[in-house]
Amino acid sequence: MKPMLNIVNFVEKNYNMNKKIFLSWTIMVLIVLEMVLSMSLAYQEISNSDLCVVGEPKSCASVQDSIYGKIFGIKLPYWALLAFMVLLTLYLTKENLFLAATILGGGMAIYLISVQFFILKQACSTCLLIDGTMVLILIITVVNRFVKK
Repeated sequence: MKPMLNIVNFVEKNYNMNKKIFLSWTIMVLIVLEMVLSMSLAYQEISNSDLCVVGEPKSCASVQDSIYGKIFGIKLPYWALLAFMVLLTLYLTKENLFLAATILGGGMAIYLISVQFFILKQACSTCLLIDGTMVLILIITVVNRFVKK
């Protein structure tokens, strides 16, 4: 009876460990995706191109050029790129700070999604993809944090 109990404990322990590893890698891949998407928006700004992942390029441009598209006079894609580089660094080094930064970033993402739908009444598909992915990172981080260790 005792060897069977050890096998069950071993399987349960490794299942939870593998789930944590999977969630950890997923978070890292999503942060890198965020960096790539932010770089594409920053490049669009520099090259004056109107590339939109899905939908009308005009709606993306009008969202990005709105008063909500800048913080302290700097366009959001540049802030986002910086924020995601910091987020990746925190993820790799400081778990508690990463959780706080993810909560802050998820809150900002929800705010920006709300601005697009309820204030501007226009949506930028690339911006929604970036913000939606940040919310997903927040959800996965919270789940990963509280998975049995």
